[in-house]
Amino acid sequence: MEEKKMETIVILGGGYSGVKTAKNILERTKNNNNIKVILIDRKDFQCLLPSLPSAISNNREKIIINFKDTFGKYKNFEFIKGEIESIDFKDQKVILSNGKTVYYNHLVIAFGAQPTDFGVEGVRQHAIMFWNEEDLKEYITKLNKFITQGKSPKIIIVGAGAVGVEVASETSHFLRKNKITPDILIIEAKDRCLPTLPEKLSKPIEKYLLKNQIKLIYNSPVIKVDEKKVYSKTGEEFEYDILLWCSGVIANSIIKSIESKSGFTFEKGPQGRIIVDEYLRVKNLQNVWAVGDIAYPENQKVVPIPLAQFAVQMADTLSKNIINTINKKELKKVSLKFKGIVITLSKFSAGALITK
Repeated sequence: MEEKKMETIVILGGGYSGVKTAKNILERTKNNNNIKVILIDRKDFQCLLPSLPSAISNNREKIIINFKDTFGKYKNFEFIKGEIESIDFKDQKVILSNGKTVYYNHLVIAFGAQPTDFGVEGVRQHAIMFWNEEDLKEYITKLNKFITQGKSPKIIIVGAGAVGVEVASETSHFLRKNKITPDILIIEAKDRCLPTLPEKLSKPIEKYLLKNQIKLIYNSPVIKVDEKKVYSKTGEEFEYDILLWCSGVIANSIIKSIESKSGFTFEKGPQGRIIVDEYLRVKNLQNVWAVGDIAYPENQKVVPIPLAQFAVQMADTLSKNIINTINKKELKKVSLKFKGIVITLSKFSAGALITK
């Protein structure tokens, strides 16, 4: 009887899609000693990005989950903490910055997205991007400094998407809880809040924000930032004490580095995301897949904007397809469905859009 070879599945990135893909594969291969899953990330924990705004006013909000807690029970799992230096697609190996080489039979690219400043001068120097646990800590530290002094900081949030709206509302709640009157302005380049989500959700959220004295300015693209002011294309200038940038994301820039060092160029879609086929395979590469915010699946009925629910749906399909490929079974097409969304406004308030 022919002995089955070991299949090593290497997943790059420990965000929602990477973790979900790993867990799904591990759950489906519990009794299979011929499949090993390796997760590589520069951090040894997952930061729950959608929970960051809630953690402003609720210090008990859990935003960090250690990988050892998530994967400790799986015998066929290995976590490697490290930075990706390059990928050799021909010899199927990942090279880390410390010189370590990790070979794979299947490679999953799950780097996710990163915030973009759209080339606006001064953003990186003066704004908090509000993208990870370090940004959250910096923001709360600044808020507490004003609270200690009994002062109300002028807060400007650029971007009225889900993150910007939630940050504004949670900040207002946090300041009021500490007996500080909020002074919060959201500046949005488009003509409504939540511009990438269905319009029927925008009006009630806007009404809630205005009721809580959070100011909104639309059709006002920011063109420059300095240490004191935000400058709009409309000619308006806005002074601030604390500036947050919540104005969109692009594919993780590590993709450009991988392209440069590997000599391979990914086919890309909106936000520089890797275009994948209906099975989530990266085009023109063997046994390489992409999932989550880094991936852009073709021919979907909904626009695959960066949402955790789409990352999870892709991960569900991808985990099945990798196992089916190993077992020489038919692959499943990815079919993304928008299942509604909840905009958390405070511990006691939320806006929701539920789809059938």
